[in-house]
Formats: sequence, structure tokens, C-alpha cells
Amino acid sequence: MNRWTSISELGLSRGLGRPALMAAASALAILTVAGSVLGAADDGPRVRQISGTVHNLSVEGPGTTRASDLDEVCRFCHVAHGGSDLGLLFNKQESQAAYVPYSSPSLHVTPDVPQSVSRLCMSCHDGTVALGDLLADNMLYTFPTGRETLQPGFGGIEPMLQDDHPISFAYQDAILNGNTELRDQLSLPVELQLDAGGQVGCGTCHDAHDNTQGFFLRRPLAQATICSDCHVKTGWLSSVHVNAVRPAGWQKAARTPGATSMAKATGDLQACNACHAVHYAVGQPLMAGPSEEAGCYGCHSTGGSATNVLNDFQQVSHHPIEATTGVHFNGENEQTMQRHVECADCHNPHAASNVGGAMGAMAEVPGITQSGLPVSPATDVQQVCYRCHGIDPPTNPEANRQVIGYSIREDFDPALSYSSHPVDRDSAGRSPSLLPAWINVTRIDCLDCHGEPNTGKPHGSPYPGLRQDVYLVGGTGRGSFPNDMALCGKCHDLNYLRSGNGVFRKHDEHLKKNFYCSDCHDPHGVPGNAINNGGLINFNLDIVQPWNGQIKMEFQPGDKPRCTLSCHGEKHNRKG
Repeated sequence: MNRWTSISELGLSRGLGRPALMAAASALAILTVAGSVLGAADDGPRVRQISGTVHNLSVEGPGTTRASDLDEVCRFCHVAHGGSDLGLLFNKQESQAAYVPYSSPSLHVTPDVPQSVSRLCMSCHDGTVALGDLLADNMLYTFPTGRETLQPGFGGIEPMLQDDHPISFAYQDAILNGNTELRDQLSLPVELQLDAGGQVGCGTCHDAHDNTQGFFLRRPLAQATICSDCHVKTGWLSSVHVNAVRPAGWQKAARTPGATSMAKATGDLQACNACHAVHYAVGQPLMAGPSEEAGCYGCHSTGGSATNVLNDFQQVSHHPIEATTGVHFNGENEQTMQRHVECADCHNPHAASNVGGAMGAMAEVPGITQSGLPVSPATDVQQVCYRCHGIDPPTNPEANRQVIGYSIREDFDPALSYSSHPVDRDSAGRSPSLLPAWINVTRIDCLDCHGEPNTGKPHGSPYPGLRQDVYLVGGTGRGSFPNDMALCGKCHDLNYLRSGNGVFRKHDEHLKKNFYCSDCHDPHGVPGNAINNGGLINFNLDIVQPWNGQIKMEFQPGDKPRCTLSCHGEKHNRKG
């Protein structure tokens, strides 16, 4: 066996018990620390690597944090005699810090305070124990003023571990408890080392003796290789973000001033590292931005309309992603979750693609089917919208409708609604007022009416209701034809309606008096029957009132539609 054999070569990550672990580790430490006693002629490649890294804290170390009076490279961590009971011939005082472990509902396990090898790392890296406080030496070696301990952002990660990648949990337990996005333990690359009991620890990703990969990582950081070794994200390799690069000059947010992110230090602003921070995260889950949307704005506030959505979310009408922070989590239950909306409710950043239109951008996002059941992934736009708009009736409806109490999903339900826009039903050519481009269209979706007027993206709009054009509701100040119904004119020939043609030949009279489409029609659909609710009829009761106790528009076979109601002070008695 080469005297510089690593812990992985001794098989310590594959389940040896603690006694065997300590015995083997101690043997390894003796080999590495006491090489001269064994008659070695040189330092060996392992020590040469350490001597050129910041883990060389001796007077000859290359970093700015180094001792003033000790020239032994290994002694800051190891000693042949008188080491810690923690094993590995460790030569540091153990930290007495009170740790606050990481927590997340999507982790499926509860991490413990640092255990095993991670406790050894923390004796320096939590910043509470002086770097020169060596156990066997029974003395305190001196370091430059301000460098006696590792400072936050300069190697010190502090006892508050909620902003750091979780450690001290059994990797396989996370899978058994329902985390379906982790690779099976037996499939992990041999370079990744689990602590005793199969726990994730600092040494799983880091090798304190080898800085070949940078940041003492065991696997490459580029394109998130080391992240993908454990985390399996469906659609990741074909997603637009796998090779996405942050704009020049972009800086990650960091909870600790001066904190150095891996991305800034290596110049690799790609993949996982562009959005997440392994240490010093300011948002959850380990996000590099203080809020969910702030992390997205790092890229999506610059460039053309394909990437810059910041202006959309500053429109008067927009999805209110700024209203909540830290509420959304992966796998949340739409029936019980706190009402909110974040970018990740509609987009899966690990699968989003610029191929496939709207559903490419919403790839691998869960949804709600027309029947109200959860589905993952969603297969069409409205299933994503139903996650929020398909559970309960609108809380602040724009119009005081005659028929109420239904969610938007139920408005489109063919089993409930006799008439609706063809979102969940086929309806090609049923309306004679359709423009030629729409006559043979079988179905539409929410994005045909809602979204930014130029791009159609449902982030924000200058028009109420996140609509793509003017659609006026209620009010006494009436405008003019056809401006007040421009949204409807996107699909319907408004001049055809003014000509007195169509199923209801009185459209012309109403339009001349500047009635709004919304006075009589419900834009989504209306649960009801063929007699009273054909043609999306669901009167706005602020405009249309009962007459003689009745308010209805009848669609009887072989007869023209007839109204019984009072509208703008004019009484209609089965008028048609």
C-alpha cells in the first residue's frame, strides 16, 4: 500500500464500524504524519499538494492566514501522540459551539449537529476555536491580528448552519423517507465519501488533503458535476439552465459580507452554482438571492424579451411573486398550502427549456387536472394555472355575477358548464363570429387571453386581470366601440356582430349603446344549462337586474334568444 493511501482507498465510506474506522484512520494518519520515521525520502505527492494550499497554516503557507511560529504543515490537524478522542490523531480543541442545523421540508430528514469527521472540520471552520489552539501542544500558536480564527466569508461558516448544505444525516434515510431526487447510495461515485453510518458530512464533498479540483472538492464543480453526482433532476441535461451563464459582472448575494462564493472565485457561473450557494446562502433552498425571485432576476432582468421579465413584474397587473418569501417548497400540497405564487410554481428551473413553447418553459411542473386531481408533470397550460385558480372560487371577482361559487377550473368543466371557452372541451367553429384564423381551432388555453401583450408570457400586463388587451368590466363611464372590447376582438369579428348577424341579432343595439361584453358574458364559462346559460351568459348584476322576479336569457330550440330582465333601466319581457 502506498503510504499516502486516502481514506476512500481504505474503504471507510462503505460502512465500516466506528472502531474499524478509527483504527484505520489512525493508521493512515501515522503514515501521513510520521513519514520521516518510516524512512521516506520525500514528502510524497499528498503533502506537496497540501503545502501549496490554504490548509497549510504553517509559517510557509501560501495564504494570508498562517501561523507566525510553527513550520510543521500537518501538525495543525494531526499529531502522532496525544490526539483527540475523536480519532484521526486529531490535534485541535473540539468546538463547543451550539449548532443550528439546516432544515427544509423537501429534505425528508432532520439533520443532526455535526458528527464524525465534520466535527473535526468545524473545530476550525465554525470560527469559534483559535487556529493555533493545538490539543497535544497545550499551547496557543500565534496568528496575525484578525486571523486568529476563520472569519465569516473567509473559510468561517459559523455555527448557524441553516445557510449551508445539510450534513450529519443518513443519506439513504432521505431516500427511504420519500426524496425521489437523490441517486441511490450504491450508485454514488467512489470519490464521494460518506461518514460512519452512511452520513453525509463535510468529507463527502471535500478532501482536506487535495485541492486539485479547487475548494478541496472531490469532484469537478464545472457544470455542477459534483451536484449531479447525488441530485437527480428530471430534465436537467436538456434544460436551458444546464449551460446558462450569468451576465458579466453579476455577483451572488451572500448572507455574510465578504463571503466568497465558489462561482465568483472560479469564474464558473453556470448550472447549479448560478442560483444556489453551498455556503452563505441567503434564501431557501440554499438560494443565492434573498428571495425566490431575486435569484431569478440575476439573469432575467437583462437581455431581450426572451429573458428579461423584471419589467413584466413591475406592471400594475402581475403575478405577485414579491408578496411572500420562503413559503413555497417543492412538493407542496395545493389543497392545503398557504396561498402564494413564486417563479417556481410555474417553472421548474431544473427542467425549463426554450424548446416547446409554453410547456417547454413549464416542463416538469406539477398541475391539477380538470377533474381536480394532482398530476405531475402537467401536460397543458391550464393544468399549471389550476394549481392556484382551480381550487377555490375567486376571492375578489371583478364582476358581481349571477352564477357564483365555482373555481375557474369548474367554469371550464364540460360536465358543469353548458358553455365555456374551449379550454377543456372541443369547440371548433361553434361561434359564427370567429375570425378566419380561429374558425378551425379546436382548443385554446389561458395564454390566449392572459399575459404580456407583446410576448404573451403570463408574468405581468398593463391591463387588469393580467389580460393581453382591453376588457372592461362594470362601471358607469362607458367608452366606445371597439376599444372597450379589444381583447374579445382578438378572436371575434366585432364588425360582424355589429352587422346584426349571428345567433343573437341584437348585438348591434347593445354595442351602439357602448355595452361591454362583460355585462352579459362570463369570459371563462358558466355552470348552468342549455336554456339559460348558452353563449357564456352570466349577467353582471351591477348592470343587469331582475324584472318581475326573473333574470334570464332563454335559448329555446327553434326560437331566437329572449331576455327577461331589466338592463340599464329598460325592462325586457322575453324580448328577443
